[in-house]
Amino acid sequence: MSLKRIIYFGPNIKGSTTEKRINSLKDLKFNVNILDSCSFYRLRSSVLKAVQIRIGIGPIYKKVLSKILKEIDFFKPEYLIIEAGFLFNTETLVKLKKNNPRLKIIFLTVDSIKSKTFQRAFFLKSLYLYDFVITTKSQDIDIYKKYFFKKIIFSYQGIDEKNFLDYSLSANEDHLKSEVVFVGDYGIKRAETIKFLIEADVPIKIFGFNWDRYKFFRPFYFGPAMADDYYKVLNNAKIALCFLNIEVGDTYTTRSLEIPTSGTLLLAEETEDHKNLFKENKEAVFFKNKNDLLEKIRYYLSNNNERQQIAKSGRKKMRQLDLTWKSNLKKIFFEINSSTN
Repeated sequence: MSLKRIIYFGPNIKGSTTEKRINSLKDLKFNVNILDSCSFYRLRSSVLKAVQIRIGIGPIYKKVLSKILKEIDFFKPEYLIIEAGFLFNTETLVKLKKNNPRLKIIFLTVDSIKSKTFQRAFFLKSLYLYDFVITTKSQDIDIYKKYFFKKIIFSYQGIDEKNFLDYSLSANEDHLKSEVVFVGDYGIKRAETIKFLIEADVPIKIFGFNWDRYKFFRPFYFGPAMADDYYKVLNNAKIALCFLNIEVGDTYTTRSLEIPTSGTLLLAEETEDHKNLFKENKEAVFFKNKNDLLEKIRYYLSNNNERQQIAKSGRKKMRQLDLTWKSNLKKIFFEINSSTN
C-alpha cells in the first residue's frame, strides 16, 4: 500500500514547530514533500517584496504558483498543507483547484487570524477556496466562519516528545540553568512586566529574540535557545513564566504545554483555557497581574517541595492529555478523512 502524499508549504526552519509537524507527519507514514516558504519571502525582505505581500499580487505569487504546479505534477499529492497563506491569493488557489480537482487544500496555522500577517483583505477573501482550515485558536473560529464555509478543525498546539526528557547540563552550559526563566520574543507588555520583576530583584533569565536591542535587558539575556538548548532551558529552571500575546487575544500558547511537560513549574497568565487544561495550584499556577506574579514567584522559590509537586503533577497531566504533534495530527487527519469519505 503506497503512502499518502503531502506537499507541505511553510517555513522550514530548524527547531521550529513547523519542523516538528513535518517530522510527525513522517512518523505517521505520510510521504512529505517540503516546500520552504522562506525561499520566496521572509521577514525584512526587500521593500518590493513587502509591498507585494501587503496587496497580494506581484511576481512572488507567480513564482509560488509555478513552483507548486510543478511539484504537484511530479509528486502527485493527495494533500497540500499551507502554513504561509499570505503567499496565496485567489488566483493562485483557483488555478490549483482547477488543475487538480481531487487535491485537498488545507490551511493550517498556529498563529491567530487576528495577527497582522493574516489581516490582509486578499487573504481573507481567498479562505473560501480551502477545503479545510485548521486552527489552534478557539477564539478565532467565529472569525473564520465569516469567510470560510467548509470544515474548520480545532486542535490544541502540539509538543515534541523531547519535552518529556530530562537534560543534564555540562560545565559550559551553566547559563542554561535558572531560578526563573522566560523564553519568548520581546514584546512591550511582557517587557514591562519583566522589567518590574528585575527591579524587584527576581533572579530571572531571558531567552528569545530582540531582547538584546534594549540596554536594560542585556545583562539578563542569554540568546535565543534554539534546538536542544530550548528543551534544556525549560527542563533546568525552577519556574518558567508564560506570557500571552494579548494583542490577538491568545488564551494559551505552545509554552503553556511545553513548560509543564518539561517538569518545570508553569506560572502563567490566568485564562479559562489555562484553567481548563490544568488544576490551579495543583498542576500549574496562574497570576492575575504583575504584583500577584511577583508574590507567587517569591512563594514558590521559597517552597521547594510544593513547587516540585505541582511541576510533577503538571508533567503527569501532559502525559494524560497526549498533545504531541503526532497525536494531534493523527486526530486532524481522522477528521479530514471522515469528512471526505
